[in-house]
Amino acid sequence: MSGSPPDLISATHRWLGNSSAGDVPAAVLAGLRQASGEELETLLNVISANFDQLQAQPLSLRQLMQQCATQLIAITRADSPELATVAPEILVRLSQMMSEADAIAAAHCLQMLAVQHDEESIDALAAELVEHPPEQPQAVAIALSPLWQLEGSLLALFFDRLDAGFVHPATMAALIDLANYATRQGRITPHPFTDRAEELSRLLGNLTERLGSMEEDPKKFGSDVESIQRVLNESISLTVSLCDALGLMGASAAIDRLNRALALSHRRVQTEAAAALARLGDTGGREKIIALAEDRVARLRAVAYAEELGFLDAISEEYRLPTALAEAELAS
Repeated sequence: MSGSPPDLISATHRWLGNSSAGDVPAAVLAGLRQASGEELETLLNVISANFDQLQAQPLSLRQLMQQCATQLIAITRADSPELATVAPEILVRLSQMMSEADAIAAAHCLQMLAVQHDEESIDALAAELVEHPPEQPQAVAIALSPLWQLEGSLLALFFDRLDAGFVHPATMAALIDLANYATRQGRITPHPFTDRAEELSRLLGNLTERLGSMEEDPKKFGSDVESIQRVLNESISLTVSLCDALGLMGASAAIDRLNRALALSHRRVQTEAAAALARLGDTGGREKIIALAEDRVARLRAVAYAEELGFLDAISEEYRLPTALAEAELAS
């Protein structure tokens, strides 16, 4: 236990082992906020070594891992260490242990891997996402959040490692969004999923067919409104990401499937499909973006895409005025 204050370890151990434990005790919080990287690593290692005996409550695990992640983020921002602050194998082990107790606690372990900008941690994170991916949207968002600040060479390593295995549907939309963002920012080139363009195009075709069926008969996809809405949201999220990705890749072979997505009634999907088509040089996509600017709900994205793609002046000035954009923001 050298390198970690005994009072922090003992206080944490007592709290986690209490079946009626409430919020993180003040003593534990104070200890964590003052912990060095070495002390934090020792604490996490002790927890993993004694995990089965602790029988900790899921909420306690979630709160503790959130506080540990917060402190690790503060340490890495202040020191910018080139090597891992917490050994990746400890975080991987904890994530796997906690995944059965609480998905969010496990996600914070992956978040700690992601915030350590060294090759070993990023490689371990990618391996975990392939082999043991989080399935809750909130858990996916937590685990991947630090990657949006990752520099280009480490992002390339991350996506190369991902490419070695199957990308789980639960993480697909978030990973494609990350790839789209990094490509648009010029931090990575070409688009990390370029070699899988045909696979993604087929997936877009399948999702477009599903969304078309949902428009005709939503009851096929669930017995209650909540179930149907969940399927709809997941399908739309991935469809939007795929449209943007295929456009950024320059995947001209996907034009037919993008046009099918454009024919759906959902305006967000229409906007993304139209922008991808316009990016690929399709005049129909450009014309649709111009038309969508008239729609208050779609206007903000339509105007933004027209500016990005270089034909902002083609949109009527009345839809580009600050008042029109403010109206669109309120409507959306």
